[in-house]
Amino acid sequence: MFSIALLAAVTMPNATIMGDFDRDGRMDRVRLERKGEAYNIVMYRATGDVEPVQRGVTPVENFKFKKVSREARGAACQAASVSRYVCDAGDVLEYGTASDYVIAIWNGSRFVLHRPLSPQTAAS
Repeated sequence: MFSIALLAAVTMPNATIMGDFDRDGRMDRVRLERKGEAYNIVMYRATGDVEPVQRGVTPVENFKFKKVSREARGAACQAASVSRYVCDAGDVLEYGTASDYVIAIWNGSRFVLHRPLSPQTAAS
Protein backbone atom coordinates (compact mmCIF):
# COMPACT_ATOMS: atom_id res chain seq x y z
CA MET A 1 0.00 0.00 0.00
CA PHE A 2 2.80 2.45 0.91
CA SER A 3 4.66 1.86 -2.37
CA ILE A 4 1.45 2.48 -4.34
CA ALA A 5 0.92 5.76 -2.48
CA LEU A 6 4.55 6.77 -3.05
CA LEU A 7 4.36 5.96 -6.76
CA ALA A 8 1.12 7.93 -7.04
CA ALA A 9 2.70 10.88 -5.24
CA VAL A 10 5.75 10.82 -7.50
CA THR A 11 3.74 10.70 -10.70
CA MET A 12 1.69 13.70 -9.63
CA PRO A 13 3.05 17.06 -10.84
CA ASN A 14 4.45 18.25 -7.52
CA ALA A 15 5.56 15.67 -4.93
CA THR A 16 6.93 17.28 -1.76
CA ILE A 17 9.16 16.04 1.08
CA MET A 18 9.63 18.01 4.30
CA GLY A 19 12.87 17.92 6.28
CA ASP A 20 15.87 19.89 7.51
CA PHE A 21 17.98 19.36 4.40
CA ASP A 22 20.20 22.44 4.87
CA ARG A 23 20.95 21.65 8.55
CA ASP A 24 19.79 25.02 9.93
CA GLY A 25 17.27 23.52 12.37
CA ARG A 26 14.23 24.61 10.32
CA MET A 27 11.98 22.64 8.00
CA ASP A 28 12.62 22.89 4.27
CA ARG A 29 10.59 21.50 1.37
CA VAL A 30 12.10 19.50 -1.46
CA ARG A 31 9.80 19.21 -4.45
CA LEU A 32 9.71 17.10 -7.57
CA GLU A 33 8.17 19.58 -10.00
CA ARG A 34 6.98 18.78 -13.49
CA LYS A 35 8.50 20.93 -16.23
CA GLY A 36 7.25 19.73 -19.62
CA GLU A 37 8.14 16.06 -20.08
CA ALA A 38 10.80 16.02 -17.35
CA TYR A 39 10.94 17.06 -13.72
CA ASN A 40 13.16 19.31 -11.65
CA ILE A 41 14.03 18.66 -8.03
CA VAL A 42 14.19 21.89 -6.04
CA MET A 43 14.67 22.76 -2.36
CA TYR A 44 12.60 25.57 -0.88
CA ARG A 45 14.59 26.58 2.20
CA ALA A 46 12.90 27.86 5.35
CA THR A 47 14.85 31.10 4.76
CA GLY A 48 12.90 31.66 1.52
CA ASP A 49 15.81 30.80 -0.79
CA VAL A 50 15.22 28.35 -3.64
CA GLU A 51 18.05 25.92 -4.42
CA PRO A 52 18.15 23.52 -7.39
CA VAL A 53 18.97 19.90 -6.64
CA GLN A 54 18.81 18.48 -10.18
CA ARG A 55 17.09 19.46 -13.43
CA GLY A 56 15.74 17.16 -16.12
CA VAL A 57 14.90 14.16 -13.94
CA THR A 58 12.67 11.57 -15.61
CA PRO A 59 10.73 9.47 -13.09
CA VAL A 60 10.31 5.94 -14.40
CA GLU A 61 8.49 2.93 -13.01
CA ASN A 62 9.60 2.20 -9.43
CA PHE A 63 11.06 5.72 -9.05
CA LYS A 64 11.55 6.63 -5.41
CA PHE A 65 11.73 10.15 -3.97
CA LYS A 66 12.34 10.09 -0.23
CA LYS A 67 14.23 11.17 2.83
CA VAL A 68 16.82 8.61 3.89
CA SER A 69 15.77 7.19 7.26
CA ARG A 70 17.96 8.03 10.24
CA GLU A 71 18.83 4.32 10.55
CA ALA A 72 20.00 4.10 6.92
CA ARG A 73 21.66 7.52 6.81
CA GLY A 74 25.08 6.27 7.96
CA ALA A 75 25.33 3.71 5.17
CA ALA A 76 24.07 6.19 2.57
CA CYS A 77 26.59 8.83 3.61
CA GLN A 78 29.42 6.32 3.80
CA ALA A 79 28.59 5.30 0.21
CA ALA A 80 28.70 8.99 -0.73
CA SER A 81 31.99 9.52 1.18
CA VAL A 82 30.37 12.13 3.43
CA SER A 83 31.28 12.53 7.10
CA ARG A 84 29.04 11.13 9.80
CA TYR A 85 28.76 14.66 11.27
CA VAL A 86 27.20 16.00 8.07
CA CYS A 87 24.81 13.06 7.90
CA ASP A 88 23.66 13.32 11.48
CA ALA A 89 23.21 17.10 11.30
CA GLY A 90 20.46 17.13 8.67
CA ASP A 91 18.24 15.15 6.37
CA VAL A 92 19.51 13.37 3.26
CA LEU A 93 17.52 13.06 0.01
CA GLU A 94 17.47 9.92 -2.13
CA TYR A 95 15.78 9.54 -5.49
CA GLY A 96 15.85 7.23 -8.50
CA THR A 97 15.36 3.49 -8.85
CA ALA A 98 16.94 0.60 -6.95
CA SER A 99 19.56 0.13 -9.68
CA ASP A 100 20.14 3.83 -10.51
CA TYR A 101 19.71 6.25 -7.64
CA VAL A 102 21.16 9.50 -6.34
CA ILE A 103 21.96 10.59 -2.81
CA ALA A 104 21.74 14.39 -2.46
CA ILE A 105 23.45 16.02 0.52
CA TRP A 106 23.61 19.75 1.29
CA ASN A 107 27.23 20.91 1.74
CA GLY A 108 26.45 24.33 3.16
CA SER A 109 26.02 26.12 -0.16
CA ARG A 110 24.61 23.58 -2.64
CA PHE A 111 23.55 19.97 -3.02
CA VAL A 112 26.28 17.44 -3.74
CA LEU A 113 24.92 14.54 -5.79
CA HIS A 114 26.39 11.07 -5.45
CA ARG A 115 25.50 8.00 -7.48
CA PRO A 116 26.60 4.88 -5.58
CA LEU A 117 27.66 1.98 -7.74
CA SER A 118 24.78 -0.34 -8.41
CA PRO A 119 25.33 -4.04 -7.65
CA GLN A 120 25.36 -4.70 -11.42
CA THR A 121 28.00 -2.00 -12.09
CA ALA A 122 30.19 -3.12 -9.18
CA ALA A 123 30.16 -6.75 -10.40
CA SER A 124 31.29 -5.96 -13.95
